[in-house]
Amino acid sequence: MKLKCIIADDEPVARRLLQEYIGDIDFLELKASVENALKVNSLLKSEPVDLLFLDINMPKLSGIEFLRTATSLPMVIMTTAYAEYARDGFDLDVLDYLLKPISFQRFLKAVEKAKHYYATHQSPAAIASRPSGATEENDHIFVKTGTILKKIFYDDILFAEAQENYVAIHTTGEPCAEVTGAIPVFAGSPVANSKSSADLAKIV
Repeated sequence: MKLKCIIADDEPVARRLLQEYIGDIDFLELKASVENALKVNSLLKSEPVDLLFLDINMPKLSGIEFLRTATSLPMVIMTTAYAEYARDGFDLDVLDYLLKPISFQRFLKAVEKAKHYYATHQSPAAIASRPSGATEENDHIFVKTGTILKKIFYDDILFAEAQENYVAIHTTGEPCAEVTGAIPVFAGSPVANSKSSADLAKIV
């Protein structure tokens, strides 16, 4: 299984680096590399795409503006030199947020997350096994760990440990997230029926 990718970035050097990284990953296939978000629209209409690497500061239409106006999108990994847009990106359901200059190690971590997400949420097998009425909108939570807002998918949670004044959430392939304060929950989530923080330790 290969994830079909598009790069949208107005910087030639940034495009070349991402092209090189994609070429080194056996489960990624680059379909196009463009310099603005306007060209992404036409590409998405003409060709199936699984993953979009999207810059933020681009001429005519920024990456954030594109996400706000697009109606149907593949998985999105944002690539930018500006950390202050991270909250906007996660509010728009991006899968990951890569800060330039992007190391290969960080790139690999992001695309492994995309591979896992595709296998568990968007592959034909995952869609066929999805419970009736389930949507991708209630498959994750945002938690604050330190000063960082972190997106955690319920399917990635291995278990959680209730400590004295925080909860340590252990997920697949990630260091544990130490969360202080209340954890937001939604109907149908693994933590929705928890009566106390100690119940979180029962998550499998």
